[in-house]
Amino acid sequence: VQCGFRGSLGPPCNAAGFIDRLLLGENHLYQHPVYRRTK
Repeated sequence: VQCGFRGSLGPPCNAAGFIDRLLLGENHLYQHPVYRRTK
């Protein structure tokens, strides 16, 4: 996941996306992204 700069709040770069990647891995992020539910 590319976050252009520190503090980027794009969907993959926010806290939900970070936790999703941390716990479940990059591949899971693209299958069932947590941040999709935070809109």
